[in-house]
Amino acid sequence: MASSSTSAFEILRSTRQLPVVEKELIFGKRSTEAAAARSTAGAAWGKTARKWVAASSSTSALEFGDVMPRELRTLVAASFDVFTRVQQTSQLGAFGVARASREYREALKTCIFALEDRLETQTINAEEEGEFLDLLKVSLAIWHLCELLLLRGGARGADKSLAYDLALWLQEHYCSTLLEKTENESERLKKQQKPEQDTAFWTTIQSLVMTGNGPSAWSLLATHSNYKSLFTRNTMSVTATSTKSTFQAVQKLLLTMPGRAEQDGVGWKNWNDACQYLLNTDGYVKANTGLTTLLEIMAAKEDVLKAHASSWYELMMARLFLDEPKTIAHRFEYLMANCFRAYNNDETSMGNFDCIILAIMQYDIQSALQDIIALGFSWMAAHLIDLLQKSNAIVADEVLPQADCTLRERFFLQYGMEIGASSSMWQFAVRYYEYCPQF
Repeated sequence: MASSSTSAFEILRSTRQLPVVEKELIFGKRSTEAAAARSTAGAAWGKTARKWVAASSSTSALEFGDVMPRELRTLVAASFDVFTRVQQTSQLGAFGVARASREYREALKTCIFALEDRLETQTINAEEEGEFLDLLKVSLAIWHLCELLLLRGGARGADKSLAYDLALWLQEHYCSTLLEKTENESERLKKQQKPEQDTAFWTTIQSLVMTGNGPSAWSLLATHSNYKSLFTRNTMSVTATSTKSTFQAVQKLLLTMPGRAEQDGVGWKNWNDACQYLLNTDGYVKANTGLTTLLEIMAAKEDVLKAHASSWYELMMARLFLDEPKTIAHRFEYLMANCFRAYNNDETSMGNFDCIILAIMQYDIQSALQDIIALGFSWMAAHLIDLLQKSNAIVADEVLPQADCTLRERFFLQYGMEIGASSSMWQFAVRYYEYCPQF
């Protein structure tokens, strides 16, 4: 874990990513035009993204920020309540940091949902608003991952649920479209008389397993005509009895598939051993290509997982769900890099978002912080740096020689300037300034 604050400061200085603090904006007033022209206050929370202040339809000069979108006003107010409680607690502890992080994240998520609802019925500035919405979603994903890996107390190798939590993180922030598509395909197949004759039958079941949804995979597999026909007979032959036994064994495995926090390492090993045993000994499985491949996926055979995943994050999610959770918890960064290389020439082709994710998984806080600041989302930079300091992940209370304030104060000031540019939000800005004694 990176812990040297000096080197972090040097990185931020050399890349010129420290915000420029303009004292006259804090203690004086300017018109809308002057403030917009000469300052970052009230400007976009990201490059070419949505402004704090909505464009006015009136030609009269309004106070800068009087028309701040209600979604952002709600975010400012909700996060301020969390912020003040955090500052008033001298020893926050791991539990307090985690609780504050979840509350910040919920406030941001509420803002995103509200903005999405409004954009569904709005056409004015839709493209600009959409860009800002994308920035918020990226920020939510990054914050959530920081909460899992950087703000979580204890050694990650000892936390057996962490691998599953990270898999669920991938579900939410990378694979939501894939999950929806797979579920829709499953519902379509269930309506067919003999769904196994559809080419999408086995691939859909495999996809459900790789995304950690064993019960849904069984729900579809149970519509197989060979299995359904077993319940229409008064008596069953030896072959039919064996077939039924095989399906029931697969059913049990799918319904007890790993992915729940309450399962421990012993439970995973027993489950994995059962998958291997059924794969290697059951005659019906060996004679059925679809079942064979399904059991190979459940047994986490690496070559089979690679062959059936379509992206690095789908492959990583499958391995997080299906590999041994305690073992994999020590090597998230290597797992991501290996999964990425399976679909790309090398790591240099990673996008900015993927680079931030990899840095967080590597516990490279300096690089992650540098890229997070570059997003230009001052709300996130200010509150995340505050929690990182309080969880002792970084040191942010040393005075920056070129700024006469600390790193933490620097981003409080930046955030305060941006929200303080709105006449209806200046009270919140002043309270953030109160936590900048060096300034």
